[in-house]
Amino acid sequence: MNTATAILLFLLGSFALIIGFISVPSIQYYTGGVIIALFIAGLLYAWGNTIRQTRNVVEQKPEEPKPASNAPSA
Repeated sequence: MNTATAILLFLLGSFALIIGFISVPSIQYYTGGVIIALFIAGLLYAWGNTIRQTRNVVEQKPEEPKPASNAPSA
């Protein structure tokens, strides 16, 4: 699953939870807390994804060639 699909699923699930909380009268008082929790979960997801992608880039980085010595020989 690519990153765009994962973010789309996260957003759809978040909106579904928010709609559910707004439409059920007995849990409307918890809506603000759920929105804050979803925001924090999104930040943690982005942070974890950044770490994962950085590791992928570091693993794919080719080795740097060693510089040639241009010192004159005596």
